[in-house]
Parts: sequence; structure tokens; C-alpha cells
Amino acid sequence: MCSYVSVVVQEWQRERRKETEELKKRRELEDQEEEEKTESYREISQRLEGFAEEEVKEAKALVASFIRAGEEIEEVRKFCSLSLVWIEK
Repeated sequence: MCSYVSVVVQEWQRERRKETEELKKRRELEDQEEEEKTESYREISQRLEGFAEEEVKEAKALVASFIRAGEEIEEVRKFCSLSLVWIEK
């Protein structure tokens, strides 16, 4: 009985170590992606330094409107998908 429990505990520990390693790898990947984003934003910020403040504000507003439009399209797509399910029934 003791050897069975020992084997079960060892297996459980092995699985936890494996999960911990996977989480560590995932965290490292997320950290790397975040670092790349930060560097990208830094580069963009440096490029914008030479432009007039008003032009930068207009450009930011334009980009924000593109992002909102994309989000709205995704909302509509969700409703269309739900409608298709309803129509098929």
C-alpha cells in the first residue's frame, strides 16, 4: 500500500513539475512579446518627435477610429453568427 501511495505521489509531483515548466515557458514568451511591444512603441514615439503636435493628435485619432471600426465589425460578425444559428433552427 505504501509503495502504491509513493508512486501516486511521485506521479503527481512529476505532473506538477511539468505544469510549472510549461507555465514558466509561457510566462517567458509573454514577457518577450511585451518587451517587443514596448520597444515598438518606443520606436514609434521617437519617430513622432519630429512632427507637429497637432498632426500627431490627428494621426492618433485616426488610428483610434480604425481600431473602433474593427471592434464594431467584430460585434456585427458575432451577431451575424448568432442569427445564422437561429435561422438554421
